[in-house]
Amino acid sequence: MKASTNYKNMPNIELGYNMVANKYSSSTFTTEKPFAKLDYYFFKSFSFVTEYEFYHYYNKAKTVENEYDFLSSSLIYQKKDSKWEYKVAATNILNTQTLNDDNFSQFATRTSQYAVQPRYVIFSLKYNL
Repeated sequence: MKASTNYKNMPNIELGYNMVANKYSSSTFTTEKPFAKLDYYFFKSFSFVTEYEFYHYYNKAKTVENEYDFLSSSLIYQKKDSKWEYKVAATNILNTQTLNDDNFSQFATRTSQYAVQPRYVIFSLKYNL
C-alpha cells in the first residue's frame, strides 16, 4: 500500500508499507518494509530524488530477527534545452552491511544473510546527441 502527491511546483512525497510473509512447514519468516521517496524539481534546472527503505525481518518465534535500511539520493542539474546533464548520486548512504533472505525446498528451510555493496558516490556527466 502506498500514497503519493503529484505537485508541479512543490516536492512530491511517496509513503508506503509492504509486508511479505513466507510460510514454511516449520516456521514463518516475515519482512515488514515501510518506505518513503522524495522527488523535487527546483530552480527550473535541478532535480533531487531520495529514497529510504526500512526492513524488519523476523520469524514467528522471534529467534531470527534483523533490521536494516537503505538510503539513496541523487542531485541532477540540466538547463532547459541543454544537451549537458550533471549528476551526483549516492547509494547505501547509511552503509548497511548485510540483508536477510529465506528459501525452502522439500527437504529443508534456509535462512541466509548476505553482504551488501558498501556506500559509494558517483559523479556523472551526460551529453545527449
